[in-house]
Amino acid sequence: MEIYRTEEQQLDALRQFWKKNHKFILFTLGMTLVGVLGFKFLQHHKDSERYLASQNFNLLLKSHEENDLTTQKNKADELINQYGNTSYATLAALMQAKSAVDQKNYDEAIKQLTFAQTQTSVQELKSIATVRLARLYLAQEKWDEVEKVLKQASNSGYLTLLEEVKGDYYLFKQDLIKARDAYLAAIDNDPSKAEKRPILRMKLEEIDLKS
Repeated sequence: MEIYRTEEQQLDALRQFWKKNHKFILFTLGMTLVGVLGFKFLQHHKDSERYLASQNFNLLLKSHEENDLTTQKNKADELINQYGNTSYATLAALMQAKSAVDQKNYDEAIKQLTFAQTQTSVQELKSIATVRLARLYLAQEKWDEVEKVLKQASNSGYLTLLEEVKGDYYLFKQDLIKARDAYLAAIDNDPSKAEKRPILRMKLEEIDLKS
């Protein structure tokens, strides 16, 4: 390393360094400033987006409580179309799916549940959508669709309900061995034990009668 003997030498070296490198330094500082401002703008945009989505979701809940289906649908569509990457949109889709089932509009329910299942990164919401979608396909006896949904299911959330749906699927398919295994897995993974066990026990007894 070069050692400078006087302040004048140091200042001269600094002036030479700045003369050679000032454009690069200014460019780097400029890009850093742009990056910082861009991050702050993006963060502000996300916070604003979440706030607006929450406001719309509150209006959706209000319309649901008042049984105003038209406003409920409009607010749900707005959340899904404008704030589709938020959990509020997923919750709106789940609500709309329930309303569609009540009205026997099963195609619309499948559309909403599929959106909820594929859009969200929240495992609990994904599992709820998966279970409901599989049950809906079961009721329609669309076996290939049920199998496809169950293959996409993750075991990290709502394992009891997923295993129970698998058991129902295998029971419909008359695969009693796999149905029994799925029901037993559902019982073993049931955190509440008392609530689900009687229903699953009844299904196991049904298998015993058919065996």
